[in-house]
Amino acid sequence: MVLTDNQRKAVEHGSGKLVIAACAGSGKTRVLSERVRYLVKNGTNPESIFVGTFTTAAAAEMAERIKVGDLVDTTFGHLGTLHSFGYRVLRESDDKFSVSRKRGEGSIIMPGECKSLVKYLLQDRNDFNTIGEGIAAEYNLDAERDASRLYAQISKLKNELVTPETYGKRSDADPALLALWTAYESCKRSGIRGPKSRNRHRLYDMDDMLCEAYRILKANANLLAKYQAQFVHVLVDEAQDCNNAQYVLIGMLANKHGNLTIVGDDDQSIYGFRGARPDEFVTTSKSATLIPLDTNFRSHPEIIQVAANLIANNSDRIVKDIKAP
Repeated sequence: MVLTDNQRKAVEHGSGKLVIAACAGSGKTRVLSERVRYLVKNGTNPESIFVGTFTTAAAAEMAERIKVGDLVDTTFGHLGTLHSFGYRVLRESDDKFSVSRKRGEGSIIMPGECKSLVKYLLQDRNDFNTIGEGIAAEYNLDAERDASRLYAQISKLKNELVTPETYGKRSDADPALLALWTAYESCKRSGIRGPKSRNRHRLYDMDDMLCEAYRILKANANLLAKYQAQFVHVLVDEAQDCNNAQYVLIGMLANKHGNLTIVGDDDQSIYGFRGARPDEFVTTSKSATLIPLDTNFRSHPEIIQVAANLIANNSDRIVKDIKAP
């Protein structure tokens, strides 16, 4: 397989922290998958490799690229989304954690159910006893108007590793949001997922996959040490879209061996509304080996030039000399 000089440098990088700053169409997924294959072929135990992705589709594509030829049946320490690793931590730590593919069952409450739960808490009457009672009237909130907005704010705060307790101590805390968030978490702890729908044990939303996993690892030194010892190499794709909780988890896992590879393009970060932190990608590059992948193999030269001229106006970015081959 023919690689450019910088692609090869990234694939064959030795130990230590590596940031691969990849422009659009530069083959970053290919480079990351080839790096994983290179590590295995050069003696790294696959079960000591952690590969984290942003979406399940990206994880499937990465697995297809890595598990070919002599690595087709290889088992890796982790090859999946960062949320799925958090899920793994929760399952290991909560013996009452249950899984179900049926909506309304199991320990995981999906985003649609979360929004419905918040909406129901804002209705005049609910069947949750006193949980959330009077919030809508006291703070002039409307279920139809405010539920989605407030749930998004709760989600974003959780991904910053903020809790209702720490949020309540902030000078800029919104009393209405705090009251609703506290009621929402109380419902989940009580196993309440909606009207007349109750689990016997606590529930976890998708944000808990990250923030609760972080708190478990922070509190359980032995569990954290186990994972740190196992994962000699930690590699993460689409790092420009990682939020604070994800960056903290990644840093915890890579702390023992220091072999962290993150791939991304700070110029392409579009998930700020979900808490993405492209600034962390830029900051990490300042203390790491930085290898740019600045050749766009996908677009016409004229398009690349216009895009490069436009994106050059961005501040706080990794400068790349974006060009056609």
